[in-house]
Amino acid sequence: MLHLTNTSDNAFSHSGSGTNGIVEELRKCGFKGQIQVLSRETTQPFDRTKLSKALIGDLSKIAWRSPKFYENAGIEMIKDEATSIDFSSKKVSTASGKTYEYTKLVLAPGGHPKSLPLDGLKEGELENVFILRSLVHTQAINTALGDSSKKVVVIGSSFIGMEVANCIAGMEAKHDVTVVGMDKVPTEAIFGEKIGRTFQSLLEKNGVKFTMGAEVDSAKPRDGSKKVGSLHLKDGTVLDADLIIEGVGVG
Repeated sequence: MLHLTNTSDNAFSHSGSGTNGIVEELRKCGFKGQIQVLSRETTQPFDRTKLSKALIGDLSKIAWRSPKFYENAGIEMIKDEATSIDFSSKKVSTASGKTYEYTKLVLAPGGHPKSLPLDGLKEGELENVFILRSLVHTQAINTALGDSSKKVVVIGSSFIGMEVANCIAGMEAKHDVTVVGMDKVPTEAIFGEKIGRTFQSLLEKNGVKFTMGAEVDSAKPRDGSKKVGSLHLKDGTVLDADLIIEGVGVG
């Protein structure tokens, strides 16, 4: 959240690309008051699209600004999590037990990626089953991929799934990448069948395989391991998987 103070005014907002644009514009437009940005993330705002497009896990390569920029601009970055807002008294309470007063409040929390509520696919249930939103996720995916070829299954054929599948397929290790989607073609619900088929064709040229019109049943561990070993579809299809990435939307 963003908390602003202009002699008597202040604003409070969650940290993200939207917030970053807001706080920069406030300073550019001459706002002289206090600005506080509250986020549970441990980094300054960064270009989150680079996570799925390029699996970049190095903050220095994707941060919008350096920590010094925010310091010089008088923008206070607070590492904490909002737990409640009292709109009548204009106060934000946080997980650390602190309370922040505001006169202007901007809520820009973004979304949290979903995990499918199915056996083996719930967050944290099996190793090497990932969601993708933070640097920690990207770093974990890159570690799991390693330097040797892996069988990768991406669940979801919209933007996140297509971007990360294309990125992984283009790596030097020549990973075996399969996208599993419910629609007839990728991004069909957004762009329609014709454009979706074009997108699919482009990724196929990069080596990505597609299993479309599919319903996921569960993920199973490799024998004697807590790591994922396969993805099972409701029609009985079994896809071997060294890792699974879920790109099934946000909540």
